[in-house]
Amino acid sequence: MNAQPQLPLEVGRVARDTRTRRLGVVLAVENRTVRLQAIPSGRVWETHVSRARRVSAREELKVRVAAANARAYHER
Repeated sequence: MNAQPQLPLEVGRVARDTRTRRLGVVLAVENRTVRLQAIPSGRVWETHVSRARRVSAREELKVRVAAANARAYHER
């Protein structure tokens, strides 16, 4: 098996909530709780730290570009 090492959770980086499968920007990591903000809706939710996984740089870029494109499209 070729498992990749888990990336640490960092404020400002994108992470996936494995329970809901949603992506969000990490706002805070406190005790055993991670606070995430959805991309692009902005809704905030919390999950247990064991259920949050930072995404790869490639997946983060993909999500951020899609959100920027959606904002640009709706601003017309």
